[in-house]
Amino acid sequence: MERKDRLEFDVEDVKMPEGKAINLNLKTEKGKKTQNRKLVEKPNPPKKAVKKPEKNELDLSSAKTVNHTEEKVVKKPVQQEVKESKVRTSLGSDFKMSKLLFFIVTVYITTLIVSNTIGSKIISVFSLDLAASVIVFPIIYVIADLLTEVYGFKFARFVIWVGFAINLYVVIIYMIVANIPFSSVMNPTDGAAYATVFGSTFRILFASFVSYLAGSYANAKSMSVLKVKLNGEKLWVRTIGSTIIGEAIDTFLFITIAFTGIVGFWALMGLVITQYIIKVIYEICCTPIIYWATERVKESEGIDVYDDNELEFDER
Repeated sequence: MERKDRLEFDVEDVKMPEGKAINLNLKTEKGKKTQNRKLVEKPNPPKKAVKKPEKNELDLSSAKTVNHTEEKVVKKPVQQEVKESKVRTSLGSDFKMSKLLFFIVTVYITTLIVSNTIGSKIISVFSLDLAASVIVFPIIYVIADLLTEVYGFKFARFVIWVGFAINLYVVIIYMIVANIPFSSVMNPTDGAAYATVFGSTFRILFASFVSYLAGSYANAKSMSVLKVKLNGEKLWVRTIGSTIIGEAIDTFLFITIAFTGIVGFWALMGLVITQYIIKVIYEICCTPIIYWATERVKESEGIDVYDDNELEFDER
């Protein structure tokens, strides 16, 4: 027998959020028991977003066919970046003096002492009367340029003060020994010559110390400022420019303090101009050597200091 029942739906909750149950009361026409059923509306699973490979993105499916030469080309800039990051652009408190730097500072101080020792002799160069120290004294400025270029102004200033202190110590020893009476076994002529070489007057010593400090400081400072202004380029402009400033101050102070009142004004100016020109020409001739030396030292030390950095060298 065919049976037909009519179903009536009483919907209590029609609109429900995803994942909630919808209660339906199912009633038959003949008064059968009511059946409560829960129909759970299942949310549609989210569609997986398919990432389209970009033009510059490497396709993994074709990774096996990539040539090794192309992979090396990609890695080269990274290796260069790591190499450049190892170069110190400032000296911190952890800075330690290397053997190379110790040698450079030793040559600097030795040249300073030799320059003051032989300065009492007057030599003739192309009919020009010059102090013998003009032969070696410009080397001090060459080494000072090297120190400032590689290690920065603060370290160069530190070396300048060390050189001043050691030079003062040597001069004091010279003066003490020169004023001790000579032995009878020594030739009086030799004793007088010894006193002439090592027994400089206080005025000459004062002129030497003042001119050295002022000239060396001006040379190192101008070298440092020009390096920052020129972004480390045009080394020849910085070395020659700093020497023009430093040697002008050094020569003018030494000649005027040491010989004012001893020689006439025009003779005094002649000494200043002559020695100044010779020292500047000396520096210009040494420019290729400075280029070669700075490149070798920077490469060996891994240091190229710019004095606009915040880290400072501990001078203690």
